[in-house]
Amino acid sequence: MTAERANRRLAAILAADVTGYSLQMGIDEEGTLARLKAVRKTLIDPTLARHRGRIFKTMGDGILVEFASAVDAVRGAVDIQRAMTKQNASVPKSQRIELRIGIHVGDIIIDENDVFGDGVNIAARLESIAESGGICVSGTAHDQVRDKLPFSFADLGDQTLKNIARPVRVYGIAAKGMIEPQELQKEANLAKPVLVFVSGIRGQIGTTTVSKTLVDYWKANQLAFRVFDASGSSSNALGRFFPQDTRVVDLTVVDDQMAVFDTLADEPKVTLVEIGSNQLIPTLQTLERIGLIGAVKSGSLDFKCLYVHDNKASGFADVREYFSDDHFYPVLNEFISQENIGEAEARNGTANVVVTALPRQAMATTERESASYLSFVANKLPNGENARYSFVLRGYVRHWLAGIWADYDRIGIWKLPKASN
Repeated sequence: MTAERANRRLAAILAADVTGYSLQMGIDEEGTLARLKAVRKTLIDPTLARHRGRIFKTMGDGILVEFASAVDAVRGAVDIQRAMTKQNASVPKSQRIELRIGIHVGDIIIDENDVFGDGVNIAARLESIAESGGICVSGTAHDQVRDKLPFSFADLGDQTLKNIARPVRVYGIAAKGMIEPQELQKEANLAKPVLVFVSGIRGQIGTTTVSKTLVDYWKANQLAFRVFDASGSSSNALGRFFPQDTRVVDLTVVDDQMAVFDTLADEPKVTLVEIGSNQLIPTLQTLERIGLIGAVKSGSLDFKCLYVHDNKASGFADVREYFSDDHFYPVLNEFISQENIGEAEARNGTANVVVTALPRQAMATTERESASYLSFVANKLPNGENARYSFVLRGYVRHWLAGIWADYDRIGIWKLPKASN
């Protein structure tokens, strides 16, 4: 008896999934799912259909698509990534749906409405090595589109892909390579150093707590950054939670001033400095003397100061001698009501960051374990191993952190440049 022959054909397969999907789901499950469904319905699915792609499998945040032509597959992928970039420009970084895409041309097996074979497997592995917002294509797909499409492919060499027997030649289009020419100048104008000061009057919700939420925010959004502890505290509290990222400096010393401010334009361009409550004004005076305040006012340097204050709103007037409201953000804890901010702040509609108090048990556990809030939510020890933190306390921290990050999104902390490779 002759075995039934498999139904085979040659096709271009596109595999795509969402970068950082698990993290977004952990923070806001319903919101993330709603955003993904909306993007699928209004952008991804119509674009694929327009380029004659057939979605044959969905897996949570991932999709597999069959095309009869490699040209159609690559054109569709580029159109999707371009549209996603434009749409995400007005979306907070922590809420963006960003895709990685892999494309391969190869032999596939058709079984009813499903598709199998190396053509599918290789496309999926290519997607896993693509950068966020980028596309990786195999050498066979590249051969089909070379000289037919106006996109610049980087030769990434032969890559060993998981569970694929032979190395695969890979070509990539980075997210920047898909930006239309008129958008490139806009992006260049945004690529300036970012300096964030955290200071204020110490209290239940202190400066180190705010600094930790910022570092976690940047880590979650895959932003490269530097951290300097200029608080003058002998405990180096920030370095205890981020020992690999934090350097202790004394900003009254010229050598340390050079270490922080002479390198602002280097990569990474995002710099966090935690400053003691009695050192903020002297530090601002120093920055004015060396011309850095002028760089902020001219627009060549982005600066933000987050100031944790008491119910007297003290220190506002002193700081505003140097910066306008778009650089200065009071940080309120739950014990400070709106009328405590002061008449000027209420009248001017100053954007405030609200940091509510965590349950005592949650704060005590993160302090005892020297765990960042992000690693605590992920149930990870500082060394990366699995932990056994309380499910209840992790839920409190997740909700608390999401609220603070929503304020960071609102005031524009998320508009930061990624470090170049």
